[in-house]
Amino acid sequence: MVKKTPFRLSILAFVTAVVFTPVWAENTGIYLSDLPSRPVSNLDNIPTRPANNYSVTDIQKAKRQLSATEMKDIDSLIKAARDNQNATADRATDTVKDNRKMMGEMPEYKNTDELVDDAVRGALAKSDMTNEKQNKPAGDFIYILVSASLSDAEITDILKLYDGRTDIALVVQGAKDKKNLLDELTHWQKLSFDSKSSLVVNLDPTVFKNYNVSSVPTIIHEKDGELVARVTGIYDIAYLKDKTGDLGVAGPAVGVVEKNLIDELQESVAKLDFDGMKKKAIDNYWPRQVFQEFPEATKRATRTIDPTVIIPQNITSPNGDIVAKRGRFNPLTVMPFTIKLIFFDAREEWQRQFARYQFEHTPASLTPILVTTNVYGDGWQTFRDTKKEYGDFARLYMIQPGMAEHYGLINVPSVVTADSKRFINDEYSRKDFEELK
Repeated sequence: MVKKTPFRLSILAFVTAVVFTPVWAENTGIYLSDLPSRPVSNLDNIPTRPANNYSVTDIQKAKRQLSATEMKDIDSLIKAARDNQNATADRATDTVKDNRKMMGEMPEYKNTDELVDDAVRGALAKSDMTNEKQNKPAGDFIYILVSASLSDAEITDILKLYDGRTDIALVVQGAKDKKNLLDELTHWQKLSFDSKSSLVVNLDPTVFKNYNVSSVPTIIHEKDGELVARVTGIYDIAYLKDKTGDLGVAGPAVGVVEKNLIDELQESVAKLDFDGMKKKAIDNYWPRQVFQEFPEATKRATRTIDPTVIIPQNITSPNGDIVAKRGRFNPLTVMPFTIKLIFFDAREEWQRQFARYQFEHTPASLTPILVTTNVYGDGWQTFRDTKKEYGDFARLYMIQPGMAEHYGLINVPSVVTADSKRFINDEYSRKDFEELK
């Protein structure tokens, strides 16, 4: 895009030339009277602009129709500006949430029953099988239940007969051998392909389960997920016209040879050793964790950490308000740090005592947070002992990645607070703690 010089600059240059020309001429010793003049012609013959009937008001109201290309450029610029604004607003929000998110995601102790309960509830919430009417088609719909006990020729006849119907589904309930489920489903799809039918054979064990179907062919007519009519022994849906209820057996039927997939899954689940799996998962959690070792503090020490960052450009909210100006930015000036972080190694008894002392001697204006850098026993024991070691109102967290660097943690135990501009990290040795008590 060619950058055009604003018209105001041209006016400024013209005015400057007019205003300062006499001064230039005087300073150079050249006078206007000395400059050659153009011969004067007949002024009556000077061309003029063609007359028009437009008033100043009319001209101001007149608007040029923008071209499609210009409109596209304008839309692109507006979109780019909004995207940039939204991106900077998101970054500002993320910056404000970082510390709180870090603390909020810290794991808390749960016993084994609670862990299993959470897992089961989550699995049930995501399972389609928890609601038998879920995803049922609206209006009239017909299921034709089939099985490998029917011949391929019969299945092909059904596929051809109802080719193009979107209100009919052929369904099987599973496989004769779950190890060969994929092969059996592939066979059904091959029959559909060879018959050149748009109808396919679907796997739907819930229909068989809901209507307790053990013989095929069986036709199920539903409306809005509710049974209208059913019949076994035929696959001509015209038989159900204007009929309701269970019509029994109206023709030759054969038994279903496939196992219901739901029953297969339930049997597999029943064979699982949940107690063993649960114990293995819990026992393996802490051995997989990698702990950063922090030396024990040997003397009283205080260090400060300046959280100031450099912002390359203004950060604005979606409505255009400036959240943070370009330049140096200290988040503590915007969001006061009202937390007292107590870092310690829970393996050391005296540090556990130190943590409890600091927790109980926290000013009302601050919220104490206990953070251990390591665990003892089986790992879970560290958190099971929370109330016993630190009081009824205490909660214990595990140190999270990045916390040590963020708060300047070098030795333990240490207590991190903040003033209006910086974090303050106070380290205590065992001797300092004894004197403190």
